[in-house]
Amino acid sequence: MEESEIEKMARLEGTYWWFVGRRFLIGRLIDRFAGPSDPLRLILDLGCGTGGNLSLLRQRGQVVGLDSSLTALRYAHKKGVAPLIQADGHCLPFRDGVFDWIAVLDVLEHMDDDRAALKEMARVLKPGGRLILTVPAFMCLWSGHDMALGHRRRYLMGPLCRLLASAGLRVLLMRYCIIPVFPAVFLFRKIQNLFQRGNRPSTALVQLPFFLNRLLIALLEVEALLLPLLKLPFGVSLVAVCERERKAA
Repeated sequence: MEESEIEKMARLEGTYWWFVGRRFLIGRLIDRFAGPSDPLRLILDLGCGTGGNLSLLRQRGQVVGLDSSLTALRYAHKKGVAPLIQADGHCLPFRDGVFDWIAVLDVLEHMDDDRAALKEMARVLKPGGRLILTVPAFMCLWSGHDMALGHRRRYLMGPLCRLLASAGLRVLLMRYCIIPVFPAVFLFRKIQNLFQRGNRPSTALVQLPFFLNRLLIALLEVEALLLPLLKLPFGVSLVAVCERERKAA
């Protein structure tokens, strides 16, 4: 991802509907699956970027932020809420079985070898530890937005389930999400592709009018509340909560 896109993300992630709505969803799911018995959880924010999710995770445990981009980590450092490490997600600098939770939020699609990366994440999770994951869904939504962000792929539910299982991660919940805006995103991405032919790819992170931004946040908050009950076959993203398999006695 280019420095200009990192700067744009750092500027928008505090208020932009996509980031705010996703944080609400992630917080709900962690609270649903974490339980009250372990208040001193150690959490890895893998691919923490400019640090937009560090405060959310810090409310639920001790957080370590990790990213391969030094530029992104400089922005995260300004938030001053967690230890930060520059490292490659394919080769994590931790011993086996360290973390209670790993958050991998719109990161896996950037990795050259997603299968190897998930196995590495499973390695540093405690047996029974949890991983929460979001990825972009449906290649029909592929656009200059994906290229500008450095995506390698978008995902479908079935293949993602099999990928997680191959890494020793048992899926506790998986849903398509960011559902209310799917038609609008599909149309916008197709129009974006038409206008960006032959031009430099750019993201779809565009500043919205205040009332529209707030409306979209409200829609995603309602979606987050209903998501465990929703099993719709489409959405802009996929979200999953997984558990590292426990060794047989």
